[in-house]
Amino acid sequence: IRVSQGVAGFQTSRIGVIASQLLSQNVITILTIDSLIHPTPRSGIPGLPDSFTVTDLPSLSILTRGIVETYLALFYVAVQPIAAIEREFRLLWWDWHGVNERIWSLSRIGSKAKKLETYEKRRNDLRSKIAEHSNYSSLPPKLRKQFEQRRSPTDAVLLSKVKLAEAAGIHPDQFKVTYTSLS
Repeated sequence: IRVSQGVAGFQTSRIGVIASQLLSQNVITILTIDSLIHPTPRSGIPGLPDSFTVTDLPSLSILTRGIVETYLALFYVAVQPIAAIEREFRLLWWDWHGVNERIWSLSRIGSKAKKLETYEKRRNDLRSKIAEHSNYSSLPPKLRKQFEQRRSPTDAVLLSKVKLAEAAGIHPDQFKVTYTSLS
């Protein structure tokens, strides 16, 4: 992103940064999947041929599911055609989810790190921005109730995976079967 910004002479938006991270994550996962599909032959196991290989199907399935989930997140944040105000609201929720996850992780390990205070301040700021946002009333009732009870969000997106897949052009039934199989 820094090289691109330097060459082009303009800053990448937050959406571009998140999209680059998600795309990079999928590329790295795809390279890992390729190494699982085409494993290096194992040798030195008595009684087995030198060219014996093992395909790790559970890992392959989980990594493939990860690609699907990351693609849906990319679609949700950067690709789906929505109004700018909706995208802004989604990014606030995305950030709020992220900071809650950091706080939860640090709290679980009993961290006394100074950044915990910074994260808590950021969480409170985001909470206020979400509550005051014009799209707050569009939150599904279940999420609004959790938000008002100060419970941490369970997901960074406001749509179910099935609804998101459908919006991305994937038939809901095909998505459900594929996702379940990969899980």
